[in-house]
Order: sequence, then structure tokens, then C-alpha cells
Amino acid sequence: MSMYAVKVIGLGNRMHGDDGLGSCLALALKKCSAEAPPILALDLPTLGDVYLLEDSDTVIIIDAADKHTLEALGVSEHGIPVILELKPERLGDEDLALMASKADAHTLDPVYLVAYAYSAGFFRGRAFLIAVPIEEVRFGVGLTEAAAMKALEAAEVLARLLESLGHKLSYNKECLKAKLLGPCRDPLAPL
Repeated sequence: MSMYAVKVIGLGNRMHGDDGLGSCLALALKKCSAEAPPILALDLPTLGDVYLLEDSDTVIIIDAADKHTLEALGVSEHGIPVILELKPERLGDEDLALMASKADAHTLDPVYLVAYAYSAGFFRGRAFLIAVPIEEVRFGVGLTEAAAMKALEAAEVLARLLESLGHKLSYNKECLKAKLLGPCRDPLAPL
């Protein structure tokens, strides 16, 4: 039996504008939630972070996705956060080995993170990606107002997904909005 039935992981570099959406949303949810599963924020996920998936039956990853990433994932609607179930068990050993060999040891996207954890035997559960569409990645700035509003939408998508999995996310919407439109807009501001 796993230690955690569900774990939420927000990915993104807060120093790169809208790319920081996932980690900023995770940090804001941790501050504003009354009831939630474990929530982690990772600015730059690495191969060393695969162990974070080890003790979970289900992992939900929230990450920013530009138009090209969404298209590569087969998503045609670019304006709203979308849920994708990642299924590394459908990949053969050769596919997993190839993905693991191409993974950058210093930073991983969510698909590689799950595939690598699966191929290494750390994770055998269900994995979901909430891909949140963004427009702008620039160094040294925080979230744009548009990305902050998409993060609010992503929080609602996360709450619905958790509910469908038999879990609850209860948070103060005004608190979350204040964090996303306040400190998340400044990459150096503490949350």
C-alpha cells in the first residue's frame, strides 16, 4: 500500500515568466488550501526528483505548455487547461530506455519525469498532466496576468479531477487569486 493515494506536483521555473505557472500555483494552493492532498512545487525537476513519485498511487502534475508543446501532445484546443493521462505502461522497454537516455539530467518535462520514474521502477500508478496554455516565457519576470488567470482555471480543473478520483481540494479562491496576481507576478517575491 502506498503512503499517499494522490500527490500533486506543480512544475515550472518562476524566473522564466509564465513557465513558472505550475510551481507558483502549487505554492499558492499550499498557502490557501483548507483540505488538499500533498502538494509539491518543483522549479526545475531533475532525474533526482523521480523518487517523489515513488510513494504515490496517483500523481497529478501541473505544468505550463506553449502552443508547440500542446500540439506535440495532440491537444487542438489551446485556450483552456487540459487533462491528459500519461500512460508509460503502454511504452515498450525499448521506448522507455530511449526516453530515459534522452532525458536531460538537469531538467525534465513531466512526460519524461513520469516515464523515467516508471522505467526505473519507482512509480507504477496513474499519472495525469494538467497542461495549462501559456503565451510568454521571458527571463526575470513573473507570471503575466493572463497566465495567473489560467492558473485559477487550472485550480478548478484540478479540484474536479481530484473529486473524480475520490479526493478533495478545498481552497479559498480569494486567497489563491491574491497569491497568483500578487507574489506570483514577481519571481523573487516569497509566497
